[in-house]
Amino acid sequence: MKKAGNILLIVGIVTTIFSIIGLVIALVIFFIFADPAYKNDIINMINSGQITSSFSGTVEEQATQIQFLFKVIGIVFVIISVGYLLNVISPIVAIKKGSKTAYVITLIFGIIFFNLFILIGSILGLVDDTNQ
Repeated sequence: MKKAGNILLIVGIVTTIFSIIGLVIALVIFFIFADPAYKNDIINMINSGQITSSFSGTVEEQATQIQFLFKVIGIVFVIISVGYLLNVISPIVAIKKGSKTAYVITLIFGIIFFNLFILIGSILGLVDDTNQ
Protein backbone atom coordinates (compact mmCIF):
# COMPACT_ATOMS: atom_id res chain seq x y z
CA MET A 1 0.00 0.00 0.00
CA LYS A 2 2.90 2.32 0.69
CA LYS A 3 4.23 1.75 -2.83
CA ALA A 4 0.85 2.70 -4.33
CA GLY A 5 0.78 5.78 -2.12
CA ASN A 6 4.27 6.79 -3.24
CA ILE A 7 3.30 6.34 -6.90
CA LEU A 8 0.26 8.58 -6.36
CA LEU A 9 2.48 11.15 -4.63
CA ILE A 10 4.85 11.14 -7.61
CA VAL A 11 1.92 11.60 -10.02
CA GLY A 12 0.71 14.43 -7.79
CA ILE A 13 4.15 16.04 -7.91
CA VAL A 14 4.14 15.90 -11.72
CA THR A 15 0.63 17.41 -11.99
CA THR A 16 1.60 20.15 -9.55
CA ILE A 17 4.70 20.95 -11.62
CA PHE A 18 2.47 21.37 -14.69
CA SER A 19 0.23 23.66 -12.64
CA ILE A 20 3.25 25.74 -11.65
CA ILE A 21 4.30 26.01 -15.30
CA GLY A 22 0.81 27.25 -16.24
CA LEU A 23 0.80 29.77 -13.41
CA VAL A 24 4.24 31.08 -14.35
CA ILE A 25 3.16 31.55 -17.98
CA ALA A 26 0.07 33.47 -16.83
CA LEU A 27 2.19 35.42 -14.35
CA VAL A 28 4.58 36.53 -17.08
CA ILE A 29 1.69 37.63 -19.30
CA PHE A 30 0.07 39.66 -16.51
CA PHE A 31 3.35 41.30 -15.49
CA ILE A 32 4.20 42.14 -19.11
CA PHE A 33 0.90 43.97 -19.60
CA ALA A 34 1.28 45.66 -16.20
CA ASP A 35 4.43 47.36 -17.53
CA PRO A 36 3.84 51.07 -18.27
CA ALA A 37 5.30 50.59 -21.75
CA TYR A 38 2.13 48.70 -22.73
CA LYS A 39 -0.26 51.41 -21.54
CA ASN A 40 -0.78 52.74 -25.07
CA ASP A 41 -1.56 49.22 -26.29
CA ILE A 42 -4.18 48.82 -23.57
CA ILE A 43 -5.65 52.23 -24.48
CA ASN A 44 -5.87 51.13 -28.11
CA MET A 45 -7.55 47.87 -27.06
CA ILE A 46 -10.11 49.80 -24.98
CA ASN A 47 -10.79 52.20 -27.86
CA SER A 48 -11.17 49.38 -30.40
CA GLY A 49 -13.43 47.39 -28.10
CA GLN A 50 -11.06 44.44 -27.59
CA ILE A 51 -11.10 45.10 -23.84
CA THR A 52 -14.26 46.26 -22.13
CA SER A 53 -13.90 47.97 -18.82
CA SER A 54 -16.37 48.62 -16.04
CA PHE A 55 -13.98 51.13 -14.51
CA SER A 56 -15.11 54.76 -14.62
CA GLY A 57 -13.06 57.65 -15.88
CA THR A 58 -11.16 58.50 -19.01
CA VAL A 59 -9.58 55.86 -21.20
CA GLU A 60 -6.16 56.64 -19.70
CA GLU A 61 -7.50 56.18 -16.17
CA GLN A 62 -9.17 52.93 -17.19
CA ALA A 63 -5.87 51.70 -18.65
CA THR A 64 -4.09 52.58 -15.39
CA GLN A 65 -6.71 50.71 -13.38
CA ILE A 66 -6.48 47.69 -15.68
CA GLN A 67 -2.69 47.66 -15.31
CA PHE A 68 -3.04 47.87 -11.53
CA LEU A 69 -5.44 44.92 -11.69
CA PHE A 70 -2.86 42.99 -13.74
CA LYS A 71 -0.23 43.71 -11.07
CA VAL A 72 -2.53 42.48 -8.29
CA ILE A 73 -3.38 39.31 -10.22
CA GLY A 74 0.33 38.78 -10.88
CA ILE A 75 1.15 39.07 -7.18
CA VAL A 76 -1.64 36.61 -6.34
CA PHE A 77 -0.19 34.18 -8.91
CA VAL A 78 3.24 34.51 -7.27
CA ILE A 79 1.74 33.61 -3.88
CA ILE A 80 -0.16 30.66 -5.36
CA SER A 81 2.99 29.48 -7.18
CA VAL A 82 4.93 29.47 -3.90
CA GLY A 83 2.15 27.40 -2.34
CA TYR A 84 2.27 24.96 -5.24
CA LEU A 85 6.04 24.77 -4.83
CA LEU A 86 5.50 23.76 -1.21
CA ASN A 87 2.98 21.24 -2.53
CA VAL A 88 5.84 19.73 -4.57
CA ILE A 89 8.35 19.72 -1.71
CA SER A 90 6.11 18.15 0.95
CA PRO A 91 5.42 14.87 -0.95
CA ILE A 92 9.13 14.52 -1.71
CA VAL A 93 9.87 14.81 2.01
CA ALA A 94 7.06 12.34 2.78
CA ILE A 95 8.45 9.80 0.31
CA LYS A 96 11.98 10.12 1.68
CA LYS A 97 11.19 10.24 5.41
CA GLY A 98 8.02 8.19 5.51
CA SER A 99 7.02 9.66 8.88
CA LYS A 100 3.51 10.39 10.08
CA THR A 101 4.27 14.09 10.39
CA ALA A 102 5.46 14.32 6.78
CA TYR A 103 2.34 12.51 5.54
CA VAL A 104 0.06 14.76 7.62
CA ILE A 105 1.73 17.90 6.22
CA THR A 106 1.42 16.47 2.71
CA LEU A 107 -2.23 15.67 3.40
CA ILE A 108 -2.86 19.27 4.48
CA PHE A 109 -1.22 20.63 1.31
CA GLY A 110 -3.20 18.15 -0.77
CA ILE A 111 -6.40 19.48 0.78
CA ILE A 112 -5.44 23.15 0.43
CA PHE A 113 -4.40 22.86 -3.22
CA PHE A 114 -6.98 20.17 -4.04
CA ASN A 115 -4.59 17.68 -5.59
CA LEU A 116 -6.38 14.35 -5.36
CA PHE A 117 -3.25 12.33 -6.20
CA ILE A 118 -1.33 13.87 -3.31
CA LEU A 119 -4.38 13.64 -1.06
CA ILE A 120 -4.97 9.92 -1.67
CA GLY A 121 -1.25 9.12 -1.72
CA SER A 122 -0.69 10.78 1.64
CA ILE A 123 -3.72 8.98 3.11
CA LEU A 124 -2.39 5.63 1.89
CA GLY A 125 1.06 6.43 3.27
CA LEU A 126 -0.42 7.51 6.59
CA VAL A 127 -2.59 4.39 6.86
CA ASP A 128 0.37 2.15 6.00
CA ASP A 129 2.58 3.99 8.50
CA THR A 130 -0.10 3.59 11.21
CA ASN A 131 -0.45 -0.17 10.53
CA GLN A 132 3.26 -0.79 11.11
